[in-house]
Amino acid sequence: MAEILGDSTANNLVGTGNGNDSIVGFEGDDTLWADWNWNIGNNTLDGGTGSDYLYASSESNLLRGGDDNDILEVYGWNNTLEGGLGDDTYNLYYPSANTIQDAGGTDILSTGLKLSLNGLAVGEAGLEKQGTSLVIDINQDGIADTSQDLVILDFFNAAGTGAGAGFIEKIDYLDGNEILTPPTSPNIITGTANADNLEGTNANDSIIADAGDDYISSDGSGNDTLLGGDGNDNLIDFGAGNDFLDGGIGNDTLDGGTGNNTLDGGAGDDYLSSNNGYYYYGYSTQDSLFGGDGNDTLLVGSYWLSNTLDGGAGADSLYSSYSDSSLFRGGEDNDILEVYGWNNTLEGGSGSDNLYNYSDSSLLRGGDDNDLLEVYAWNNTLEGGLGDDTYNLYNPSGNTIQDAGGTDILSTGLKLSLNGLAVGEAGLEKQGTSLVIDINQDGIADTSQDLVILDFFNAAGTGAGTGFIEKIDYLDGNEILTPPTSPNIITGTANADNLEGTNANDSMIGDAGDDSISSDGSGNDTLLGGDGNDNLIDFGAGNDFLDGGIGNDTLDGGTGNNTLDGGAGDDYLSSNNGYYYYGYSTQDSLFGGDGNDTLFIGNYWGYSSTLDGGAGADSLYSSGSDSSLLLGGDDNDILEVYGWNNTLEGGLGDDTYNLY
Repeated sequence: MAEILGDSTANNLVGTGNGNDSIVGFEGDDTLWADWNWNIGNNTLDGGTGSDYLYASSESNLLRGGDDNDILEVYGWNNTLEGGLGDDTYNLYYPSANTIQDAGGTDILSTGLKLSLNGLAVGEAGLEKQGTSLVIDINQDGIADTSQDLVILDFFNAAGTGAGAGFIEKIDYLDGNEILTPPTSPNIITGTANADNLEGTNANDSIIADAGDDYISSDGSGNDTLLGGDGNDNLIDFGAGNDFLDGGIGNDTLDGGTGNNTLDGGAGDDYLSSNNGYYYYGYSTQDSLFGGDGNDTLLVGSYWLSNTLDGGAGADSLYSSYSDSSLFRGGEDNDILEVYGWNNTLEGGSGSDNLYNYSDSSLLRGGDDNDLLEVYAWNNTLEGGLGDDTYNLYNPSGNTIQDAGGTDILSTGLKLSLNGLAVGEAGLEKQGTSLVIDINQDGIADTSQDLVILDFFNAAGTGAGTGFIEKIDYLDGNEILTPPTSPNIITGTANADNLEGTNANDSMIGDAGDDSISSDGSGNDTLLGGDGNDNLIDFGAGNDFLDGGIGNDTLDGGTGNNTLDGGAGDDYLSSNNGYYYYGYSTQDSLFGGDGNDTLFIGNYWGYSSTLDGGAGADSLYSSGSDSSLLLGGDDNDILEVYGWNNTLEGGLGDDTYNLY
């Protein structure tokens, strides 16, 4: 047994993996992980004060959120979850035999099941009141068994007529009050085996279409149930009630209204929308969308309210505008999650997923496999998980990255400095096991404003930790672990100089004039052209940095992981050691800067590079590339690639894309 204690800051605490650990976060917004071993549990996690995230993937654990708004998440059984005061969220991925004890606030429980208000029956997740507890028949055997099913203590008050101290306001797609007071008998409308056109009323309608490609609609104020059955159905409910739409088998289209709705696509390639026809500032409220099997599209547009979107099995696409505190789950296969709004959770699940977040204060979890996590705002947490992950941060201030393995890539769009912290430079600093990148370049490594990579270093601080990232912009991660020795400095004049490097780590500064600077050594070299039309060539094996400066410059890199920056002027940048097809470059970054630039790279298959034209009408060419990024920037650009798995973004202007 180990006792793992935090402090008054925001802690990231992980168990030993041996079980029987006591993990306490105390003050601050903490993250507590019991362990990664499925078969070992019996841990106690106590978040203390602050908005905490508690996670356990094993059985027989006790999770205590404490005060404030906590997230308690388990992937095993026989666990006890105590949210405490505050607005808590309970995520149960294997909810059998778990127990929940809440103590107040506006709470959310997600089991991933379709709950039934029709009592207990085999094949349904029915509900039963036992004393003041609510028991959910998780294994759907028609029996509410507290030793096998999910128990919510004190859900009802002592009289059994209202909410108790452990009442939970939202359980999956159900409002907690619907469980306290089940709805009255509905108005039942039944279709045929043909293609039916069925329309609801202002009552609580239950419309059952049966087989056929059916059209079902309701615009009344009741709490409606629309069941499409077999066939490619179209279900529309724009009423104000809390509605349930189930497409059934087939490629269905479901569109919800302004209430708290649940949409289930069922099997097939379905399109689910709950926004009353509006994407931006839509009229949906707090909705749950389940894609089911198949390649589904889920879309919700809401007024800053919380929703749940679950793609299920299949390659799904989930979109949301202006949601707040919502949950997006891609499920199995390769999914796309694209979200506007803050305080959201994006979970890719299994498969190689693409997660995009355009606002702040959200959590992105890639899961297993090779994922892309991309954010355009600040104060987000990115967890790539296992696999070879790519992190793209377009506004990296205040973000935190927690990786868990694989060969990973991070792009911030900055030129990082290995020379320590200084105003005007994106310097690096080791803080404990974390790496902090000075994003705002104020000379201070501030975890609240800059980019933090957790566990980049091991506990001894001498090597790579579990959160190590292999490539950060143009730097190899190992260069950060072991910074290079002091360079050999060679300085030119204001005239046209001819400077040649050595086998050491050379730093050659051309100054003004049309300079020729070259190096063929094995060191990690820096070549700075300065003013004038300069020619910079480095065919050595090191990881080199070439900067043309002002003027129309020519830059040619070698076989290492190089960074070429043309600067101002019409520049020509090449990193292929003189070969176009199957060149000798590896993983390079080319930045054109201002002016009409030409960027050209020839890779061995399997290496990824970044080409950024910047401002001006630029031409970007890449051959033999794999998973490279080409950014045209402003103006009219040409982007041409020979290879696969590449990303081409033309930016503003009339752009031309050539793919071979």
